[in-house]
Amino acid sequence: MTALVVHVSFRVHPDDANEMKRVCSEMAAGTRAEPGCDLYEFSVDLEHHNCFLLRELWRDATALRSHFATDHMQRFRSNLRALRLEHRSARGYEIRSEFDPLNDVANANT
Repeated sequence: MTALVVHVSFRVHPDDANEMKRVCSEMAAGTRAEPGCDLYEFSVDLEHHNCFLLRELWRDATALRSHFATDHMQRFRSNLRALRLEHRSARGYEIRSEFDPLNDVANANT
């Protein structure tokens, strides 16, 4: 099976940043309990406090599809509609193999 990585960025109106933090925390708590979710982390851009980044790792496409059907995903979407979302982008990547860049690549030339 192929694992999936998803990167999402959100930029909200600066006055909505605190509410976005609450919305993201709620979403992360629900998602991390899902089967097939290996990583689900929100972070805030250090320079732009109204920009939120999301990193996801899913075991397979079935787990990711199931994620989009959850109640907490529906609440998240509803909560986003209530905020002044200025920008959103999302990219997904398939992983067919994995390596440790600190050891595998760093030691390749020794």
